[in-house]
Amino acid sequence: MNSTAVDISTILAADTTLALTEATDLYISRFPDNPDECVLIVDNPGNPPLLTLSKSTSDYFNSSVNIQARAIDYTTAWDQLFAIIEFLHASSNIVEAGTYYALIRALGDPQLLHYDKNDRVVVHVNFEVQRRDN
Repeated sequence: MNSTAVDISTILAADTTLALTEATDLYISRFPDNPDECVLIVDNPGNPPLLTLSKSTSDYFNSSVNIQARAIDYTTAWDQLFAIIEFLHASSNIVEAGTYYALIRALGDPQLLHYDKNDRVVVHVNFEVQRRDN
């Protein structure tokens, strides 16, 4: 399985309504200095993998990702992240790079994370992801 952030990035980039392009305005693990408006996906600690009485059925991982949107103004960052929430929340039955995504769930609304050293606002939200090898 890939990193959850890698697969979620691919899923977001494939949606034309969000108009995000990997390595242009959609990044994994670290914001670049530019552009001002962009999205970042970071792997988060999740809940433990499913544990049953049989190893063969203990195959679901409860992963988590943090998605951040950066912009010069708060409204632009918030709106970008809310569009991502509307797209991803309650998504299910997705196969990406050999991984089956049973459910992707937003764990809240966009929240202020901080202002960076260039006074750009960064808002974020966490997603819980249930997945297994396909």
